[in-house]
Amino acid sequence: MSNEASKVIAAATGHANLAKLAELQPQLENEARVIATIRRIHYDASIKQGFTSDQALVLCMKPSL
Repeated sequence: MSNEASKVIAAATGHANLAKLAELQPQLENEARVIATIRRIHYDASIKQGFTSDQALVLCMKPSL
């Protein structure tokens, strides 16, 4: 394949990827809100269990059991 053909394919792929991201943006925004809500729930629960705010923040950064 020629270099020019590769450039055209790469450009078309980039445009298609951007179009798909634009299509998915509302779903991505919703998922981000849900994740933020879950992180806040974990943070608040850690505070209620007696952790300091700094400790709770660290726990929320790596929310594994």
